Amino acid sequence: MRCYIQAYLSQFFNLASFLWTAVIAYALHRTVVLHREDTVHLHKRFDAYVWLLSFYVVALTWVASVPPAAHNYQRERLVVLS
Repeated sequence: MRCYIQAYLSQFFNLASFLWTAVIAYALHRTVVLHREDTVHLHKRFDAYVWLLSFYVVALTWVASVPPAAHNYQRERLVVLS
């Protein structure tokens, strides 16, 4: 069970790290290329984007990894293969 928790946390924070890198690149692009200095006001949007998207992806992974409810998967699989 600890391995699953570690895997989900690792996936969450690795994705959040990647998304923060993308947010920083976007903020730099707005500041340097477009000459806009209003990125300070977008901090709450950046927070929501990074943390909620990371949570959504990990939650989606968790839901997809839950085994089907109380039916015999092995029996169905053997019927299909034979």
